[in-house]
Amino acid sequence: MADDYANPNIRTAHLRKDLLLFLQAARGLGLETMGLDGLKALL
Repeated sequence: MADDYANPNIRTAHLRKDLLLFLQAARGLGLETMGLDGLKALL
């Protein structure tokens, strides 16, 4: 709420889980996911 993003408070595993859920939904809708696939590979 303070717009302070200097110290994010999210575990990489949780970020990856959410990304995988988003990718699944996006693919189901036929959206382009190439950029997010790259992020998945990094995580």
